[in-house]
Amino acid sequence: MNLRLGSFFDAATLQRGRDYARRGLVVAVEPLSGGGLRGQVSNGRGQTYQQRIVLERGIVDGTCSCPVGYNCKHVAAVLLTWAARADRQTDNAPDSTSGSPPALAAPVQGWLARVRDSARRVEAPRPRPQDYPDAIKDRLLYVLIPNEPMVRVDIFKGRVNAAGTGLNKAIRRYDALLALRSAQPAGFIRPVDLELLPALAQARLWETRYGHGLPELFRFRGAEATALIRRLCDTGRFFHDNAPDAHLAWSETSPEARLGWRMASDGSQRLGFADDTDCPLTLRGLEGATLWVDTAQGLIGALAEPVATEVLRLVAASPDVAPDQAAALAHALPDRLAGLALPRPRVPRQTRRAARRQVA
Repeated sequence: MNLRLGSFFDAATLQRGRDYARRGLVVAVEPLSGGGLRGQVSNGRGQTYQQRIVLERGIVDGTCSCPVGYNCKHVAAVLLTWAARADRQTDNAPDSTSGSPPALAAPVQGWLARVRDSARRVEAPRPRPQDYPDAIKDRLLYVLIPNEPMVRVDIFKGRVNAAGTGLNKAIRRYDALLALRSAQPAGFIRPVDLELLPALAQARLWETRYGHGLPELFRFRGAEATALIRRLCDTGRFFHDNAPDAHLAWSETSPEARLGWRMASDGSQRLGFADDTDCPLTLRGLEGATLWVDTAQGLIGALAEPVATEVLRLVAASPDVAPDQAAALAHALPDRLAGLALPRPRVPRQTRRAARRQVA
């Protein structure tokens, strides 16, 4: 087969076709009576696509049942497999004096081609150590999504600055699903990332934008979910914001949270959490656990006792209470909120002073 495939496929499609052919994903190839080819190609995940390729005057006109539909990587893989098979048959052609072996049926030929392809020596993947080599400057980053009552993580990509002292300011979101789809992920994806990304998706801490999800039985809860956050901290690439100085480290401190009212400079109040020393706490919910976050010190840890998710959402939705509404709200509030003591907002004292008389 003498075809210039580069004239009918772009470089990326042709490369993917070579990869499919090398991996033996071409299930079957057989010639058509009109001079074309019929093929079947697996996507490697249990689904098979059908191809019909017309070859006339050196032109490739290939249709496929995949979403692309025309001259796709599956069509290229069929052509490459058929060409390689023709080359092998030419090299192994018997002498005319010895006679020709019986022709094999198309399914047998397709299976035999897969056997031969699988027997080829495949280049061993390059070792991928946990630590970053000096030549790799990009970093995969895990960023805690701000202003949410529950723990949610987004994936970003950063780059080490020229001095090697930290990250550049340009930290952007990264489609980490590419790392999970690719047979050979990018060099800045470490082995621990290939473990953490599926775990975050399973725990639903990282939204992968897929409509279906795992059953509740498979979700990480309690100690498992907390251990996953600790592993993020251990990478040294866990941040509370997409800023180069927003690192988060794990803390073994386990305070007990209680409710309290925080007063602003204008006298308005808002319900929040505090520890035993009355220091404000920012809380994030997990399945069966509650985390506290201190962005000023770059620390994250777990509470001694978890707080119910509904309480976290109610506190996060707490409005600012104006000074003239504090007394009425204090009278209407219940004593407890899902097991936590609910204090009353402070009622400011108002003192009226007589107006001063101005004397000329």
